[in-house]
Order: sequence, then structure tokens, then C-alpha cells
Amino acid sequence: MDDLYNAIRPFLPYLLMGVAAIVVFYGVYSLSKKFHLLDEGHSHQGHGEGTRPPKVRVIDLSGVNKELNRILKQEGEINGKLAEIKNSQVEFRNEIRRQLADLREKLAQIRALLPSTPTPVASLSDLQDNTTLGREQAPVSDVPAAGVIAVPHPQAPENLPPPPINAAERSRQALESLVREYNESPNELKRRFEVREFTVSNMQAMGKEQGVKPVYCLVEPGRQGEYWLISMDDGASYAVPRPKPAYNLGQFRSAGMDRVFTCNGFIEGQRYRKAEVVKPARFREIGRDELEIVEQGILELGQGEKEPY
Repeated sequence: MDDLYNAIRPFLPYLLMGVAAIVVFYGVYSLSKKFHLLDEGHSHQGHGEGTRPPKVRVIDLSGVNKELNRILKQEGEINGKLAEIKNSQVEFRNEIRRQLADLREKLAQIRALLPSTPTPVASLSDLQDNTTLGREQAPVSDVPAAGVIAVPHPQAPENLPPPPINAAERSRQALESLVREYNESPNELKRRFEVREFTVSNMQAMGKEQGVKPVYCLVEPGRQGEYWLISMDDGASYAVPRPKPAYNLGQFRSAGMDRVFTCNGFIEGQRYRKAEVVKPARFREIGRDELEIVEQGILELGQGEKEPY
């Protein structure tokens, strides 16, 4: 017996593994057959009751996608038309402003052609109430004689109306009033005149590089710019700085204030809390919302203080 055990002992592990494999295979086979029979039973039971398997309803979403694409396309077209309408309104407003500026300029030219002083009247100092051609002078009397033309006495100089002001003088007085009101009460100036605001569109490039030419553009109504643009009755447009608590180096360099004005008293590295306008800068409109400087203005800066860093 021991000899038999010793003979099969090397093959014993393989024998046990084969038996285990047979047992596992039989178990799996039994379970699969059981579940298969259950499935067939349920299938036969269902068909026996006359019921049909439920139908799955397939929803076609291609039409919905097409409708959504159509709506999105219409929305894009509507947005495009709204943008065109907005641009047309801006162009129409700018065209009206240009036409008004042309009318003001023509009106100023017409005023300049009008006589600045009244037509001189011949002196009546040597005319007498009873003077007649070819006759001797009759005694002066309060009642004119028959056949004598009574000439009224000239009006006293103090009662004469003041001579009319010509267009150049009127423009000069209006400009002086603008400068005075800006320096004394900027808010009052904004109420009295039509004020638009503009800025430098390439401010970042000017702050980084030297010699960059500033591009001045009007801003949309309601937004703040760096300058006020005021249109006068003679068609000219003048610019003054928008009032600020302090004007720093960025205002003079990046915002181009040193290009728009000659800044008296400016020192590098200082800021200024007061900038008094001696002479406003003159601009003109050259395109849609774009301006061009015609004549540089003059600023008188107050006491400077060190720029904080």
C-alpha cells in the first residue's frame, strides 16, 4: 500500500486539480441550464397569455434640430439688422453734426460780410431850419416859414444805439466767456454749451513708445473721455481737459495732454491738482467720430506735488 502511495504521490496534485476542474465545470453547467430553463419558462408563459413584447418608441430629433438651427439663424440675422440700425443712427447723428458745423461756418462768413458800423450820415450841423437854395438865410424861428423845408435836429450822441458787433469780435467774446467759465465753474460751462467728450484711442501705444501720433476719437454719449469738445456758433470746435482731482504723468503722456496743450510749469515726475486754461485747443472733425487738432492750446499748471508710486 505504501508502495502504491509512493508511486502516485508525484501525480497527486494533478489528479486533485483535474477533479476540482470537473466539479467546477459541472456546477457552472448546472447553473446555466437552470437559468436557461427559467428564461424559456417566462418566454412560454408570456406568449401563452397572448401578450406581445413592449414596443420601443423611437423619437426622431432631426426635425427638432432643423427647427433649432432655423431659429438660431433668424436670431443671428435679427442681431445683424439691429447692429446695422445702430450704426445707421450713429452715422445719421454725425452727419447732422457735420451739417450744423457747416451751417455755422457759412453763417459766420455771412456775418463777416455785413457792415460792422452803421452807414455814416451827412453832418447836419450847418443846416438851418429855413435854408433855401439861392436865397439868403432867413431869421431862425421855431415855426418854419411857408415853402421852407424843416430839417430835424440830429439826435444827441448819448442817445444813439451802440454800433453792432462784427462776427470776429463776437467769436472772441464767446471764446473769452468759455475760458472764464471753465476756470471758474466747469459744471456751469457744461450746462450752457453743448459738450461732447473724446479721448485718445491708442493710449497704450503712446505710453509704451515715443513718437507715436495720437488718434483722437469721440466717445459714445454717457461715457467719459479725457477732453471736452465744445462747438461754438461760428462753427469752430474747442477742447479743454475734462476736470479731474489731479492730473498725473499718464494724463500728460499717454492721454496726449502735452500734444494738445503747451503745459506751462510742467515738471517730470510731478502731478498737478489744478490746470487753468489760458487758451483752448482747436479741433475739427475729419471722419466718423474722429478728430484732428488744428491749433494747440495753452495750460497754466498750478503748484506741483511729487507723483506717488
